[in-house]
Amino acid sequence: MGNIKYFNNIKDLPRLTEVGWAMVKCPDDILSIINRCYKQLVEKQPRFDVVHSKAGIKAQLFDINQHFSKEGKEILEGLKPIHEEWCNQPLESSMIWGVRSYLEGSVLPIHTDNLQTHHVASTIMIDSDQDEDWALQVQGHDFNVVDIYQKKGGMVMYESGKCKHARREPFKGRFYRNLYVHYKLKNFKYK
Repeated sequence: MGNIKYFNNIKDLPRLTEVGWAMVKCPDDILSIINRCYKQLVEKQPRFDVVHSKAGIKAQLFDINQHFSKEGKEILEGLKPIHEEWCNQPLESSMIWGVRSYLEGSVLPIHTDNLQTHHVASTIMIDSDQDEDWALQVQGHDFNVVDIYQKKGGMVMYESGKCKHARREPFKGRFYRNLYVHYKLKNFKYK
């Protein structure tokens, strides 16, 4: 326990990388698992589990843990070493959100993620019904906000507990689907 550092606000959460975010391609083996689950989802045409309609978010959520718990764990654990290498810190798996399907007109207000459990995250672009991409804005450690555009299989890693992020422009298509993974720092604890 002697190596544990405690923090209780965003200022005390350390910067882990130079910029605060990075765009990479999701590894093919993990993307294959994601696409296999997604294909089954689309073929079954189920109703999505949760509908959000607050603060401009118009989205449906397909809980991957409920329907594909084994695969969800494989995805989360399979991506952990990539995140650990990127931030140069040991991590613990926190959560995998399912496939979030944003609907027409949706925006994502600027925010940081849960300070207790979501220190490092990724969003992986899965599918969209439009050719025009929908920018993710991330405020890096230099306080500049950048527009990040993802193609299918693109993965944006970001320090989600520290760096503000949003999708400010209303989405113009019928659906934009991505998957989120979250990790917490092993050697830093929220107090």
